[in-house]
Amino acid sequence: HHIYFVDCYQKESSAYEGSTSKVNEQEAEVAIALLKELDKASNELVKSGRLKVSKEKKIDERPSAGIICTYGDQAGLIKKKRRYAQFSGFSGKQDEKLIISTVDDFQGDERDIIIVSMVRNPAQGKRFDLEFIRKFERINVALSRARKLLIIVGSKNFLAENGIIDLPDMEGKVPSRRVHVFREIIDTVYFRGRVLTANDII
Repeated sequence: HHIYFVDCYQKESSAYEGSTSKVNEQEAEVAIALLKELDKASNELVKSGRLKVSKEKKIDERPSAGIICTYGDQAGLIKKKRRYAQFSGFSGKQDEKLIISTVDDFQGDERDIIIVSMVRNPAQGKRFDLEFIRKFERINVALSRARKLLIIVGSKNFLAENGIIDLPDMEGKVPSRRVHVFREIIDTVYFRGRVLTANDII
């Protein structure tokens, strides 16, 4: 499959008191576990000769990879968790190296493998702002950076229920129509890919 959705149930939190940025510990754990599995698979392909790597001939067929987060503090948390992990199965090309960043910083960049951490899953009864998951431009950037494999990590129920955007018409006028964008994305993953749970990964 070229697209997966990993359903996470853990609630979001703030990285520190007073911060408006959000983190999701379980999604961070899933992202690192996925990186490790993908790295292992790539290294096995290199050992078997199915992927070629030669510094002398300047050949590097290992896949490039990146993690995109909707919040800066989540990118920081994932970077912290991967600090001592070595990922030799991913591309060593200068402009293709493993990157962990935010949606806004990733604009215009691409990788073979992209893991998107959606982060949002507020506790029941808590007030929340949906600006980050309702901006179609940001959704477009986050989900269009993968060349070969896209893995979306997030709360299936929360996104399906709350990920409703006012899609503009061709002239940019809003609202043209209301779209349950994440419900449609998840339905597409069921049809064309595979939906897993956090427990399947960690």
